[in-house]
Parts: sequence; C-alpha cells; structure tokens
Amino acid sequence: MVNQTSEASAYSANCKAVAQVFVQTSYHGGEFDQPISMDELVKRTGLSKEDVKDGIDDLGSEMVLFQDDGHSIAPHAKLYAVFDSFWMAWRPADDALTLAKAMVSEKNFPTDPSQISDFMAWEPRRLNPAMTYLACHHLAETHESGNGSPWIYNLLMKNAETSRYVHNMA
Repeated sequence: MVNQTSEASAYSANCKAVAQVFVQTSYHGGEFDQPISMDELVKRTGLSKEDVKDGIDDLGSEMVLFQDDGHSIAPHAKLYAVFDSFWMAWRPADDALTLAKAMVSEKNFPTDPSQISDFMAWEPRRLNPAMTYLACHHLAETHESGNGSPWIYNLLMKNAETSRYVHNMA
C-alpha cells in the first residue's frame, strides 16, 4: 500500500528504499526499532552501498542513527511518523489528529500509552508514530520511556497547542 504524503514525497528514491526496510520490519515504530547492518540494508534494498549511504544521508540524523559501516544503522522514531503512510495501512498525521481530537474532547482521556492503545484500539506499531507526530510538532506533552517496553513514551498529555491544532484542522 502506498499513500504519498507531501513531507515524505520530498525524499529521494534511495532514501525511500532505506526507509521502506525500516517501516516494514519494525515491531513497534519506536526509537532504534530493528537496527540493521550496512550489508543487510544493501541486500534488502537492492541498492549499492553508495546508494544506501546516499539514502541515509538524505534521511539525516533526525531519522537515522548511522556512525559508520562497522555499526548497525538504527531508525529514530520520527522516521515512522513520516514514512509509515507509504507502506502501512495508516497515516500517522491523520492518526495524530484523531488522537488529538480524543485528547481534547474526552474528559477522562488516559495519559498512559497502554490505556490510550486500548481506548483507540491501536497496537503500539500504530500508536507510537501518531504520538511521535504530536511530539515532533509540539502538539502534546510527552515523557520518553526508557524501559524497553513497546511504547516510545510513558506519558502523553494535551497542551495548549493540542486544542489549537484540533480547532485549526476542523
């Protein structure tokens, strides 16, 4: 499934090939989810090593952690917020708006991601990119989880921008 978004469509074909590997192999859409070696990335993309490096450069350090050929290449959570719409059945930007609407309209909306997951009926793989979208655009308050759970954040709360965002997108 391919759903082009304006933000993601600005990237090169090499960049998209690298991003596709991470999107399609991710378990949770989270920080450093499924790191991969350069050789494996070359194999999975079908690109040359130089083309893979060009794709990584195009993604930039906001989306991929890459030190050198001897280390694994790992995605940052923002990669999924931008690129899931290409190969997944959801669009993180749309999900972020749906999530923000629920945060604003539901009086007792949960702040714990596992409870939000139950409320929204979304698995971590879908919820994490939506929360990341909100966090990257400063549309909600988050607290990063460092406990290795499937959740990138252990807290998601509305802020003043959440209501403005919902109002402006109506």
